[in-house]
Amino acid sequence: MMLSIFCADIGSVAKKNFGWARICDGAIKTDTDITAFADSLTADLNSGLHVALGFECPLFVPITEDPRGLTGARPGESDRAWSAAGGAAALATGLTETVWVLDRVRKHLNSPVAVTLDWTDFSGSQGGALFVWEAFVTKDAKADSHHRDAEFGAKSFLEALPNPTEKNAVVCNGPVRSLIGAALLQSGLVSDLDWLRRACLVLRALPKAVHESPRQGQSGVRVKSKTSGIQCPIAGCSKVFGGTSGGWDSHVEGLGKHPSWHAEVIDHRGRKRLFKEEFPEWFKKFR
Repeated sequence: MMLSIFCADIGSVAKKNFGWARICDGAIKTDTDITAFADSLTADLNSGLHVALGFECPLFVPITEDPRGLTGARPGESDRAWSAAGGAAALATGLTETVWVLDRVRKHLNSPVAVTLDWTDFSGSQGGALFVWEAFVTKDAKADSHHRDAEFGAKSFLEALPNPTEKNAVVCNGPVRSLIGAALLQSGLVSDLDWLRRACLVLRALPKAVHESPRQGQSGVRVKSKTSGIQCPIAGCSKVFGGTSGGWDSHVEGLGKHPSWHAEVIDHRGRKRLFKEEFPEWFKKFR
């Protein structure tokens, strides 16, 4: 599965408070143009990529049986309730911007794509597919600009691979009102009214300090090891193998140890195949 990750920090377009980021194949792009955002999304879908699209605004709200809880925080939001000043403002702005983006995407698609809120369905689908999620960027995860907020959201999604649902920050067991479902329906990307009742993945962004700290593999600089043996050939990795290449497959199959090496490929078999194709000479060193 070839994956591109998008995240949009919802805000006033007129006041230049909208920002977005895209991560694909280890490259990061950020911008503030909402039209370029929608068109970049469309281009990836038309290219057959799997696209994970995140919006930084509440995408669903709970409908509690007790009316006193209707404006309360969703489970997992802690003291950052969706109905508080910041969340409510983002929700209101997102009502229009999500529809505008999704409508533009649909109008410029070469052919219909599968749309889902379910990661298992998404990762197992063939051809271009769209997975929609909510970015929860607050407090110590906030950056100094809107496009950097979006970048932090996208990076946090990348860090959560290969199964981001394990990091779901908000789980509502009762009924919900799906704002993203309504946006998808109005855009024409989906048609089943049941979308109005579906919650999506909510991914809490990692703290700002995590994103700004140097990470293995991001600098492209080889890390020298003081231990004798043969070093992993992926740039920035300090793993040293002894007299055998045993364990190489488990070492490269996930994104955890090499988050910047072919970040768009999350399938275990695909990552092992790429390693063998890219570093055939490495295996010969053990002979």
